[in-house]
Amino acid sequence: MIDIDDETKTIFKDLLSFDDVQGVIFLSHSGERLFSEYEGETGSNLKNFDWTAFTHASKCIREAELVFGNNRIFYRRTELGQFIIIMGWFATIAMIRLKCNELIPAVNPDDPDCE
Repeated sequence: MIDIDDETKTIFKDLLSFDDVQGVIFLSHSGERLFSEYEGETGSNLKNFDWTAFTHASKCIREAELVFGNNRIFYRRTELGQFIIIMGWFATIAMIRLKCNELIPAVNPDDPDCE
């Protein structure tokens, strides 16, 4: 298991201070939840969500913005795991992407067949 240090946890929690960000989740590549913090009703509903199928299905994705119902998910694959930000419609994706670009460099997918 990857150990998330306090500085990294602080950075993840800082993302929750952005307007309309409802949850921050960091998963291992196998889908194990390494860190999660939620605010708001939608985030709270995801506390027990099993992300395993999502992590396996997204192994070839480097970055994505998914839209569903009244919310969005920003997804970023990193060297150590997968980063998911749950947002409402009013979250500024450009600012979130910029913060992620500073903190979490993108990596190539694990599967060479993704090319």
